[in-house]
Amino acid sequence: MNKKANRLKTYLQDVVSADIIEANSMSGYPNTNNGMFSIDFSNIEGDATYQLINVRGAVVETRDITVMDGETMNFNYNLRAGAYFVRIISADKVYIEQIVIE
Repeated sequence: MNKKANRLKTYLQDVVSADIIEANSMSGYPNTNNGMFSIDFSNIEGDATYQLINVRGAVVETRDITVMDGETMNFNYNLRAGAYFVRIISADKVYIEQIVIE
């Protein structure tokens, strides 16, 4: 197995073994939207990785963020209509929120 495949395998194992939390930790609104949406963070704090993922599983954007409990972040994308997932990966948890773009 090559180095790239090993890194991917290790990353997937780390994400699968992390706690996956969906409810009450973040919320995206408005849902449905036109590419402009906000994410409210509750009970999430510190350095994290933000990912926007399309329905096929392709990562549309990845960026490092620092989140403060209760903070709201605004996003503006020019995307095709469809379902997307916002994934926040913190030190020990993964948070997922679905958004729909019209």
